[in-house]
Amino acid sequence: GGMTRGGIRGHLRRLWRGNAAGTGGDFDAIIFDMDGTLVYSTNLAHKATNVVLQKFGYSSISKHEYGQGTKYTTPVRLAWHAGVEDTDLATKMGADFDENIIKLVDKETVPVFPGILE
Repeated sequence: GGMTRGGIRGHLRRLWRGNAAGTGGDFDAIIFDMDGTLVYSTNLAHKATNVVLQKFGYSSISKHEYGQGTKYTTPVRLAWHAGVEDTDLATKMGADFDENIIKLVDKETVPVFPGILE
Protein backbone atom coordinates (compact mmCIF):
# COMPACT_ATOMS: atom_id res chain seq x y z
CA GLY A 1 0.00 0.00 0.00
CA GLY A 2 0.95 3.61 -0.38
CA MET A 3 0.85 6.69 1.76
CA THR A 4 -2.64 8.07 2.31
CA ARG A 5 -3.61 11.54 1.13
CA GLY A 6 -3.75 12.66 4.76
CA GLY A 7 -0.29 11.17 5.31
CA ILE A 8 1.12 13.00 2.31
CA ARG A 9 -0.52 16.27 3.33
CA GLY A 10 0.73 15.94 6.90
CA HIS A 11 4.26 15.20 5.73
CA LEU A 12 4.25 18.18 3.37
CA ARG A 13 2.85 20.47 6.09
CA ARG A 14 5.66 19.42 8.45
CA LEU A 15 8.26 20.05 5.74
CA TRP A 16 6.75 23.42 4.85
CA ARG A 17 6.40 24.57 8.49
CA GLY A 18 9.97 23.53 9.18
CA ASN A 19 11.15 25.60 6.23
CA ALA A 20 9.01 28.60 7.22
CA ALA A 21 10.44 28.42 10.73
CA GLY A 22 13.97 28.27 9.35
CA THR A 23 14.48 24.67 10.49
CA GLY A 24 13.64 22.87 7.27
CA GLY A 25 15.44 22.27 4.02
CA ASP A 26 16.65 24.93 1.63
CA PHE A 27 13.55 25.29 -0.56
CA ASP A 28 10.75 27.73 -1.25
CA ALA A 29 8.21 25.41 -2.89
CA ILE A 30 7.39 21.81 -3.64
CA ILE A 31 6.31 21.02 -7.18
CA PHE A 32 4.81 17.69 -8.18
CA ASP A 33 4.86 16.59 -11.79
CA MET A 34 4.51 12.90 -11.32
CA ASP A 35 3.36 11.01 -14.39
CA GLY A 36 6.08 10.75 -16.96
CA THR A 37 8.57 12.55 -14.72
CA LEU A 38 8.88 10.71 -11.40
CA VAL A 39 6.53 7.75 -11.82
CA TYR A 40 4.64 5.87 -14.47
CA SER A 41 1.02 6.11 -13.30
CA THR A 42 -0.81 4.93 -16.41
CA ASN A 43 -1.24 1.44 -14.92
CA LEU A 44 -2.83 2.95 -11.82
CA ALA A 45 -5.26 5.15 -13.72
CA HIS A 46 -6.16 2.31 -16.11
CA LYS A 47 -6.83 -0.05 -13.20
CA ALA A 48 -8.85 2.58 -11.30
CA THR A 49 -10.87 3.32 -14.44
CA ASN A 50 -11.81 -0.34 -14.79
CA VAL A 51 -12.72 -0.58 -11.10
CA VAL A 52 -15.15 2.32 -11.51
CA LEU A 53 -16.58 1.07 -14.81
CA GLN A 54 -17.23 -2.38 -13.33
CA LYS A 55 -18.71 -0.91 -10.15
CA PHE A 56 -21.22 1.03 -12.25
CA GLY A 57 -22.04 -2.02 -14.40
CA TYR A 58 -19.93 -1.30 -17.49
CA SER A 59 -17.30 -3.42 -19.23
CA SER A 60 -13.59 -3.08 -18.61
CA ILE A 61 -11.46 -1.37 -21.22
CA SER A 62 -8.00 -2.09 -22.62
CA LYS A 63 -4.99 0.08 -21.86
CA HIS A 64 -5.16 1.32 -25.46
CA GLU A 65 -8.81 2.37 -24.97
CA TYR A 66 -7.84 4.05 -21.69
CA GLY A 67 -5.16 6.03 -23.54
CA GLN A 68 -7.66 7.20 -26.13
CA GLY A 69 -9.85 8.67 -23.38
CA THR A 70 -7.12 10.59 -21.57
CA LYS A 71 -7.86 13.68 -23.65
CA TYR A 72 -10.96 14.16 -21.47
CA THR A 73 -11.37 15.16 -17.83
CA THR A 74 -11.98 12.22 -15.51
CA PRO A 75 -15.82 12.38 -15.35
CA VAL A 76 -16.14 12.90 -19.11
CA ARG A 77 -13.58 10.17 -19.77
CA LEU A 78 -15.43 7.65 -17.63
CA ALA A 79 -18.76 8.46 -19.30
CA TRP A 80 -17.09 8.25 -22.71
CA HIS A 81 -15.68 4.79 -21.90
CA ALA A 82 -19.11 3.71 -20.63
CA GLY A 83 -20.80 5.12 -23.73
CA VAL A 84 -23.18 7.34 -21.77
CA GLU A 85 -23.97 11.05 -21.92
CA ASP A 86 -25.57 11.36 -18.47
CA THR A 87 -23.66 14.20 -16.76
CA ASP A 88 -24.96 13.27 -13.30
CA LEU A 89 -23.67 9.71 -13.76
CA ALA A 90 -20.36 11.05 -15.11
CA THR A 91 -20.00 13.24 -12.01
CA LYS A 92 -20.72 10.28 -9.69
CA MET A 93 -18.25 8.07 -11.55
CA GLY A 94 -15.59 10.80 -11.42
CA ALA A 95 -16.09 11.28 -7.68
CA ASP A 96 -15.82 7.52 -7.14
CA PHE A 97 -12.59 7.45 -9.16
CA ASP A 98 -11.11 10.33 -7.12
CA GLU A 99 -12.14 8.82 -3.78
CA ASN A 100 -10.80 5.36 -4.52
CA ILE A 101 -7.71 5.73 -6.73
CA ILE A 102 -5.42 6.24 -3.72
CA LYS A 103 -6.38 2.77 -2.45
CA LEU A 104 -4.81 1.24 -5.56
CA VAL A 105 -1.41 2.90 -5.18
CA ASP A 106 1.43 0.43 -4.80
CA LYS A 107 4.84 -0.26 -6.33
CA GLU A 108 3.27 -2.16 -9.22
CA THR A 109 0.57 0.34 -10.18
CA VAL A 110 2.84 3.39 -9.79
CA PRO A 111 6.45 2.36 -10.38
CA VAL A 112 9.12 4.99 -9.88
CA PHE A 113 11.35 5.56 -12.91
CA PRO A 114 14.88 4.16 -12.64
CA GLY A 115 17.33 6.58 -11.04
CA ILE A 116 14.70 8.61 -9.15
CA LEU A 117 15.32 6.96 -5.77
CA GLU A 118 19.10 6.70 -6.04
